[in-house]
Formats: sequence, structure tokens, C-alpha cells
Amino acid sequence: MVLGLLASEPQHGYQLIRSFAAKSGDAYAPSPGVIYPLLTLLLDMELVGRPQGEPGTRQLYALTDTGTAEVETNRAAIDALFARLGAMAQIAARTDGAPVRRAVHNLRSAVVERLGREGTPESLPFDVAAIIDAATQQIERL
Repeated sequence: MVLGLLASEPQHGYQLIRSFAAKSGDAYAPSPGVIYPLLTLLLDMELVGRPQGEPGTRQLYALTDTGTAEVETNRAAIDALFARLGAMAQIAARTDGAPVRRAVHNLRSAVVERLGREGTPESLPFDVAAIIDAATQQIERL
């Protein structure tokens, strides 16, 4: 997939991370600890190279001729993987709405505040869990 991203244009590591995030609707973004060792491996395999950029800029990575051939050979697999990222983006768009995030944040704040009060009975965490479980069942029935 990294080779597939580099097929469109040279990119630096953080651009690659952002490209994955954009294609997945922010559902997936590899860490620098994954991307940079992979780029080093791809350099060693001579699938990517580092074109000369402007001094002081981040190091760009670009496909070599061998990398371009690898992308062409594996185009169907690369396209299928990017389609999966696109499906993740569609799911993220449906399931990660701002109103839901706000409500979940409010719920968490209320639970933490209430359970942190002095004199909280030992049964209160079970009561709170029962309320959350009931709400979960109602949501599942929607």
C-alpha cells in the first residue's frame, strides 16, 4: 500500500501516515514506528529511492523503476486494499458522528464525577453499569 501511495507522487513519512488516515476516514493511521522502518526496508530492497529535495525539507521517498514494476504487478491487490480503507472510511463516517462523541464524552464525565463523590455506596458502580447496559440494549434495537 505504501508503494501504491508513492505511485501517485513522492511523499515523506508523515505524508504517508496522513494519506492512510485520509483514505480510511481517520479510522487507521500507521505509527511512525511502522512507516519509517518499512521505508528503510523498501530502500534496501531498491523499491523506493530518495530524490533530492530542497535543503531543510523532510526526506521524500519515491518509487524506483523496480518499485513501479512491483506496483504494476500487484495493482489488483493494492486496489483491493485501498478499497478496504475506503470501506473503513464509510463506516467511520456513519459511526463516528459528532453528536455521539459528545454524548459519550458527557456520559463518561458524569460517571467519573458521580463515582468519585465521597460517600458513594459500594453498589453504585453496579447500578451505573446496569443503566449503561440498558441503554446499550435500546441502541441495539434501533
